[in-house]
Formats: sequence, structure tokens, C-alpha cells
Amino acid sequence: MARRAASAASKGGTEANNEMNACLAVRGKTTRGIGQASMAMTSVLGHRSLKDSGTVSLSQRLLAGFFVFAGGMHFVIPRSYEAIVPPSLPLRREAVVVSGVAEITGGLAVIPGGGRRFARWWLLALLLAVFPANVHMAVRPEQVPGLDLKRIPRWMLWARLPLQPLAMLWVWRATRD
Repeated sequence: MARRAASAASKGGTEANNEMNACLAVRGKTTRGIGQASMAMTSVLGHRSLKDSGTVSLSQRLLAGFFVFAGGMHFVIPRSYEAIVPPSLPLRREAVVVSGVAEITGGLAVIPGGGRRFARWWLLALLLAVFPANVHMAVRPEQVPGLDLKRIPRWMLWARLPLQPLAMLWVWRATRD
């Protein structure tokens, strides 16, 4: 999925939009507006083909792939993501859709050189915004439907919290000019 989405970012026009829509097809339903929104955002960011974007480091490619894949998973297994949204937040499904689109958009913005500054601040803000869901899962795992504490011990839920600042550091370093 991440390769197809990155490939879509390097194409222009209808072909790119069709590829994004294919990447985001879920259970026979295509989330067409999401593909169009992501491609429009890439266009706004000064979209260039991968060949014209200058040097793209391995770290940048991995970062882009990570966020595009993670964002796509919001549409493949949405209930898993909805389950970790804190109960205090209304509109759980919408929060999952918005965060999925935000991850895909941020991931795609890493590839073109002109989009990296935007990607840096976009992804840093995104990581801050989703952090409360990770804290909620660690503090109140019994409120997360489907979370099996026999398979995933509590210490792992707590251990994942420091990964968020490390992900932020990765974003910062991979998107600097």
C-alpha cells in the first residue's frame, strides 16, 4: 500500500488520483474524496515528481512509507483505531478518518523537497494530537474494547509512550532542510 501511494504521489492528474483511490479502497468501497484531497494537498505543496524532488534519503522514504501505511490502516481496520479514541472525544469514527487522512497527507508531503517543511510541522502536530489516545490506552486499558491484556501486557502499553517523542525526533531530522 505504501509503495502504491508513494508511486501515486510521483504521478500527475487522473492517473495519480486513480492510484490513490485504489490504495484507499476498503471492503469494496473507495474513499474517493480522500484520494482527491491528498492529491490536492500534494499539488498545493509544490508537487514534483520523485525524480525532480532532489535527493530523497532512505530515512525520508521510510518516514513517508510509515505514515502512508499507518494512515491507510485507519481505513482497513477502523474499529481498532476507534477503540483507542478516549471516550471524552465525540465523533470517534470521524476522528479516525481525519487522523488517517492527516497521516497519509503528511507522509506524502515528505517526498517532494518543497513539501518537507510543511510535512515537518504537520506530522509533529499530528503526533502531539494523537498522543492522548496512547496515554488513554496505557492508563485505562479496560476501557479499550477488544484489547486483550493477556496478549499485550500493560508494560507494553506504557513502553510505547516514549516512542512518540522518538517519532517526533525522526520527523524533525528527516524533514530538515
